Amino acid sequence: MSFKEGFYWGGATAANQCEGAWNVDGRGPAETDMLTAGSNHSPRMLTYQMPDGTTGAIPRTGGKLPEGAKLAVLDGYYYPNHDGIDFYHHYKEDIALMAEMGFTMFRMSISWSRIFPRGDETEPNQKGIEFYRNVFKELKKYNIEPLVTLHHFDTPLYLEENYDGWNNRKTIEFFDRYAKVCFEEYKGLVKYWLTFNEINNTVMFLELFGDKATKEGYQRAYQQLHYQFIASAHAVEISQWEQKIYSDWGWAFDPEGLKYYLEMIYDRYEKPLMVVENGLGAVDKVEEDGSIHDDYRIEYMRDHIKEMGNAIDNGVDLIAYTNWGCIDLVSAGTGEMKKRYGMIYVDKDDEGNGTFERRKKDSFDWYKKVIQSNGKII
Repeated sequence: MSFKEGFYWGGATAANQCEGAWNVDGRGPAETDMLTAGSNHSPRMLTYQMPDGTTGAIPRTGGKLPEGAKLAVLDGYYYPNHDGIDFYHHYKEDIALMAEMGFTMFRMSISWSRIFPRGDETEPNQKGIEFYRNVFKELKKYNIEPLVTLHHFDTPLYLEENYDGWNNRKTIEFFDRYAKVCFEEYKGLVKYWLTFNEINNTVMFLELFGDKATKEGYQRAYQQLHYQFIASAHAVEISQWEQKIYSDWGWAFDPEGLKYYLEMIYDRYEKPLMVVENGLGAVDKVEEDGSIHDDYRIEYMRDHIKEMGNAIDNGVDLIAYTNWGCIDLVSAGTGEMKKRYGMIYVDKDDEGNGTFERRKKDSFDWYKKVIQSNGKII
């Protein structure tokens, strides 16, 4: 297959799902920090407190806070994002493992509230600045190119509660300041930036409700999208310049669909493309000898990489592939750890128990060979 010289191979994560250290070194809270664990059959919940001290919880999707309620961390609930997989304290170990696998690109995100704890400050949190600088330097040491997302579902909670978040045009101003600081502080360390992750989700989740979605809900969703598109455009200006079903969690397996989409998008825009999230969430078994045989993950990735190569042979200028969840992390949808995506196993369960020890799965060595051969051996 014709993966061009210099093609980027790697994996992808999100800060709120892997970093942990949610209240360490000056970081402020985000809404994701108020999310409890869930499962494939029960939703993640947002916990809240009323002015009179009464507490409760609502479903993350479709729930509505009572009048006067504020999101809060409560005793008796488990919040998996608080620790994530503790990338904050394990990043050197994790990056070394990625380098051993042969990564040439690592997609990650910056937690806005680690840089601006409230979101509306004029000066950034220096400890947050230094953390990401150290991460980028560590990646540079191994010649791994960072691909950095500015907003991966983690608007500072203070902006949500005091400014109505992305329903307020003023949030654009705060995002502009945040983006400018990131571009200035990490100039020379970060070449590739993404603004908003899965920006379409705001409306897509409403459409899933069908008749239950209200006109007010759509109004708010489109208002948020409008301001986010403006903020994304500002960030760009500042920086210049046959389907096989479901996984255990109901997700589709459709490598040919990936090829079709790449060809369609490239034919339309004729711009270099990256596949920045592609992975399989599955329950992995640790054998008695500590090995983890994840042939199903290898099969999933192999089929998608094969179709990426076919798209390249058909003329698509595809320049990067970052497998989603290259290291096990907290599921954004369900808050579970048993929904594992990684080629690196992290010893943590759905209740937060574990040693945080890292282990290589079979897919680790397989992907290492894929990268070493630049996609010729899959």
